[in-house]
Amino acid sequence: GKILDARNNGRIDDRLRNNFKTIQIDIKRNEARLGTSRVYFTDYFLRSELRKLILGIIVQTLLLSLIMALVMIFSLNRLILRKIMNLDDTVQQFAKKEFSARIESFADDEIGRLSSSFNEMAETIQDYSEKMEEKIKDRTVELEKANQYQADFFANISHEFRTPLALLISPTESILSGHYGEHISCRHEIFKVMLYNQKKLLGLINNLLDYARKEADKMTVQRKKTDITELLKLYTSIVKTYAETRWISVVFNDNSRSFIAEANHLIARVDRDLLEKAVFNLVSNALKFTPNGGSVIIQLDHEDDSFSITVKDNGIGIPEDKLDVIFERFIQVDGSSSRQYEGTGIGLALTKGIVEIMGGEISVASRLGEGSIFTIQLPFFKQGEGENDEEIETVQAVKSYLTDEFRMDRKVTTPNRHYPASAKKILIVEDSKEMQDYLIFLLESDYEILIADNGLEGLEKAEKIKPDLILADIMMPEMDGYEMTKRLKSNENLNDIPILMLTAKA
Repeated sequence: GKILDARNNGRIDDRLRNNFKTIQIDIKRNEARLGTSRVYFTDYFLRSELRKLILGIIVQTLLLSLIMALVMIFSLNRLILRKIMNLDDTVQQFAKKEFSARIESFADDEIGRLSSSFNEMAETIQDYSEKMEEKIKDRTVELEKANQYQADFFANISHEFRTPLALLISPTESILSGHYGEHISCRHEIFKVMLYNQKKLLGLINNLLDYARKEADKMTVQRKKTDITELLKLYTSIVKTYAETRWISVVFNDNSRSFIAEANHLIARVDRDLLEKAVFNLVSNALKFTPNGGSVIIQLDHEDDSFSITVKDNGIGIPEDKLDVIFERFIQVDGSSSRQYEGTGIGLALTKGIVEIMGGEISVASRLGEGSIFTIQLPFFKQGEGENDEEIETVQAVKSYLTDEFRMDRKVTTPNRHYPASAKKILIVEDSKEMQDYLIFLLESDYEILIADNGLEGLEKAEKIKPDLILADIMMPEMDGYEMTKRLKSNENLNDIPILMLTAKA
């Protein structure tokens, strides 16, 4: 081959010069030496080819190993990923309260042990959940029975309450009208107080019974074609006279357009009785919480398929932390014994229930010290077939128990007699004007009567006049009866005054 190359003039390639190996053989014939044969060779090309071969084997082995590793990794990854995905799917089902979901069994490895632990936990939770469901079902049945008993109770007590009240209200009205003779009505104002409080009690009972019917799903809606504009004008006129005695402005703003073009009034199909209760609850609250000289606005607006009644005031407002719970039953902004405003805490809850049963919504916006805005949003409920000729319900008088608190024929009694110096002094500390009147009526013939409207005023008057006896309510604004008594008993000059507490608080 390349040991001697004629093209190189017989010269040896420099690359091979140092790598030659020589084999020399003597050529003989009959023991005679004829010559010498030398063979020159090198392992350079052999080693080169061997290196290439080894390198190829190494590369192929590495590639094969890499491929096998990738295949193994992919296979293991698929196996592990499948286990993890299965675990994740089961956990997701479990999170959706599908407590019967289980992870399929795996080999005894970390994931397998985790799966087994999860299945054991799921079994425990499922057993607990099934037991709780049984308890809830049993409890639900009990509650349904209790609700039925409650509904039956209120249905029966409705008659039991209203009958004796009717027998009190009707004779009192007859006395005031002179039916039993003029001599019986000599204490005309006392009978007025009696009648006012009888009707007030009737209103409270009606509210409680209405709320009970709503809670028992017994309240029904009887929709009739009603002139909403005329109705709100009537409501405004009813409360306006009372509001003016406190210099409160009451205004009706009609921002609506006729849904049914009749006399430019907004006409809708509503349950007038229910709407009346809802609106008067809001108006009553607005007047109650608005100070003298304030303003109340009753506003009517409408959209394409609904109308809204808004009652705005610039009264005391509602704290921000009470706005979320103001429509819950028995919730009052101030439920303390020294609260300034009376109430049962069901008025707004009842109003919300009435609005919702009529298919509407109620909302509130308020800032403390700036006033409140209550909005009732109701659908029109267009006439169905056969109802197009329905007549508009005549706007008649509002139920008396809703409006009695706005009547102005009550007179506040004040003690104005001249008492002898020896007359015992009784200080009446009471925020209810009617109760003040009644106690004056009972005691003024024998005692000198002094009046304080709350505990703070009572404390100040007791320090000035030192009465012989104090008759005090417990729940009063500014300072309640407990705090007033505590301060009187801690005063060395006043702690000997006997105090008799009179309260309707349970």
